[in-house]
Amino acid sequence: MALSPESLGEPLGPSLRSHIERERLCQVARASISFAGDFASQYTGMAEDDSLSPQAREAAMLMSVAEQHLYDDEPESALKSSKEALEKMKAMSDSKGLVDATLLVNRAYILKDLPQQAMDSATAEMNKFKDAGNKRGQGCMMLSVAEVQITKNKLTQAMSTIEQASGIFAEIGDKKLEATAKIIAFSAQQELDAPEAMLKAATDSLELFQTLGDKKGQGQAYIAVAIANLANRKFEEGLSAAKSALSIFQDLSNKKMQVATLDVMAEAHTLREKPRQGVETAKTALEISTEMGYARGQSMAMTSAVRAYTARGDAAGALKLVEECLATFQSAGDKKRGNGCSRCACPRIHREG
Repeated sequence: MALSPESLGEPLGPSLRSHIERERLCQVARASISFAGDFASQYTGMAEDDSLSPQAREAAMLMSVAEQHLYDDEPESALKSSKEALEKMKAMSDSKGLVDATLLVNRAYILKDLPQQAMDSATAEMNKFKDAGNKRGQGCMMLSVAEVQITKNKLTQAMSTIEQASGIFAEIGDKKLEATAKIIAFSAQQELDAPEAMLKAATDSLELFQTLGDKKGQGQAYIAVAIANLANRKFEEGLSAAKSALSIFQDLSNKKMQVATLDVMAEAHTLREKPRQGVETAKTALEISTEMGYARGQSMAMTSAVRAYTARGDAAGALKLVEECLATFQSAGDKKRGNGCSRCACPRIHREG
């Protein structure tokens, strides 16, 4: 179907505009905030450690690969790698690795839209860890249960589960997992449409990561703080937090997270009625993604750019960008992202279902 400026639809009323803005912020959060912790850097280092056994190095490599597949929205590959890592952790009787690998398997199930399998896995392992007195494992599986509950829109139950897990982490003194639990609580509060509670959870997480000196965790928490401020319509505060996140990810040379942060910044500019800056920021994210061959980042940046173009009334600019997007993904044979790009051509009509 040929695209035209008219396909962008009629101006929206305040209520529908607010709904779309909230839905977009949820989409941005899901794309930019990972619950998995910092497995990639931890296990990448282990994979390169010659003092470890070949089996341990291979398991570590699989963990790192699985997390990257999760972040890149590749559930099939993530599930395969995480299951292979899990089997190796079991063979080595590595209790910490077993917990971490199970978390990744469960997240792959969720991303693959198999929440019941994730719930069954998390519940079974949670009971095993509880019986074995492994409180870290028990708490982590509770977080997996909470993630499934969020997916199933059982949000009150999810908050209760997160609170129980947080109590366990406080008991064993694991501040990093406490901080991770706060990020998951932020996600639940976002789905509950509770902006003030979102901001508190995100801020609490940031403070914990700062105490630990965990830079990547701080960057993720700053993104959560940014999104929470945008949800509270505190646009300048949201933009400032996103800039803090960007600075961290630039220092870490983490280009994928730079793209995610620029996406948040583009949304902030659009919401603060500075769509020209929104377009420029989204195009920067697009350039980085294209240079990396990072398809998910290209899709994210395209959506933000189209929103900014339409906010400034430039339908022609939006459609030109969409056509470029379609050509890019079609030439790569990526039908999923090509179709998603096509839907973003009509942001006032089409919304994710």
